[in-house]
Amino acid sequence: MVQDATDTDSSFSVNHASARLVLVGDVGHEVADSLKEQASLQMPTQVDELVVDLSACRFLEPAAVDMLSSVLGRADAGGAHISLQGMSANLRVILGIAGLLDLAESSGPQGD
Repeated sequence: MVQDATDTDSSFSVNHASARLVLVGDVGHEVADSLKEQASLQMPTQVDELVVDLSACRFLEPAAVDMLSSVLGRADAGGAHISLQGMSANLRVILGIAGLLDLAESSGPQGD
């Protein structure tokens, strides 16, 4: 059974015109819902950059993929540079199937 990571593990933050989404562990619907709400409240209409740190993420449930799609779509609509960092091969497959790799510049796994 996949369990949600705690809200203190995964996070969303905005610093001026830069936003950062950090996903940790197995991200399920509770964490995804919380992060989606945080992003909609905190992310200005336009940010220059969105960094998604996936280096500590093992798995994304469908709700987490939906949340990521929403956050990436909002950043893309505002013209932000989007970077996916530390993505494992498993996450690359999941995000590729969801069509989210086309929105972002990605870098390979970190620390593997």
